[in-house]
Amino acid sequence: MKKNNEIEVPESNYERHPLVILISVIVSGLLVFFTFYLFKYQEFEVHGWALILVPPALISTFQTLLYILNPYASLFKNRLELNKSMFSNKVWYFNDIKRVSEINKLSFEITYNDGDKEKLNLAGIKPSHLQKLRDALHKCVYESLERRDD
Repeated sequence: MKKNNEIEVPESNYERHPLVILISVIVSGLLVFFTFYLFKYQEFEVHGWALILVPPALISTFQTLLYILNPYASLFKNRLELNKSMFSNKVWYFNDIKRVSEINKLSFEITYNDGDKEKLNLAGIKPSHLQKLRDALHKCVYESLERRDD
């Protein structure tokens, strides 16, 4: 069977803190500049530091593009996706979650149906979006609980 190739549109997106994006742009720009400088202005010899700086410069550049183009969190009908970085993407489904705690120092706890708890550290999200994300997540979990009880 062929899967349906529809693009799922999130109900809401929550953005990154502009300071995180600015720091990422500056760091990746400096790494790319120094790498280019070492390759370009060394006369007929490959400088060892340039070769060492290429992987971090590429990773930092792709990470910055990810920060600029993707939201920090996306809330769909049945799940929450957090895209903290290129190497840290997590998905939580509402039917697995029992409770969402209050915000405490840029984080809150999720309690699963089996009693396990997980702390969501949300450093890097816009401060104005933190409470909105928690409220929307709480609302979606509550609706999921109502559907499970029926």
